Amino acid sequence: MDCDVDMEELVKKMIRDLRERVTNEVPDIGNFKIVYEQFPNPDTNLDITDIMLKVTKPPKNIVGHEHKRYIELVLYKLPSPYICESVVGHGSKADIIARLYDDNLPQLLVEKIIQMARDFDDISLVSTKKLSICRTKL
Repeated sequence: MDCDVDMEELVKKMIRDLRERVTNEVPDIGNFKIVYEQFPNPDTNLDITDIMLKVTKPPKNIVGHEHKRYIELVLYKLPSPYICESVVGHGSKADIIARLYDDNLPQLLVEKIIQMARDFDDISLVSTKKLSICRTKL
């Protein structure tokens, strides 16, 4: 990685901050606003702008899953409209907090960030080509 700041340290801080917010802001059952932490991408080799870790819930209309929570890793490539998301944990609030305490999570997220950023490159190339083809046909 080509950056002044250690990506894994930023990820660890993001996890710690999110864990605290989940403990304080996410109920065991029912609705809540999305809880997230993020930081700007420090690695110039990755063609993304921002990295986010968020905790979400299923939509209100899905009955019987009021206790279900998800941890999602999100990469942004601004100002383009591209985002890439991956669920990296799920379960009850207690399961989510336990996952955020997992010692292996920071390294897993760093690996996932690199993988998703590479996938972003593929998506951008395909999308750019499709846009070019559409413009040519007009």
